[in-house]
Amino acid sequence: MHGRAWTHAEGPTALFDQSVACLRRHRMLLPGVTVLERLVASVREQTDERL
Repeated sequence: MHGRAWTHAEGPTALFDQSVACLRRHRMLLPGVTVLERLVASVREQTDERL
């Protein structure tokens, strides 16, 4: 997710959807919506700091 947030100018909704799709593709247990939302927000903050 870090790489995608860094190389693509996608919003949080797109990153969230990509995360859910990746977890489903690998047949992993999906976390709660708020957990995934916080993870996406954290990754976006780290990417903004790198810029």
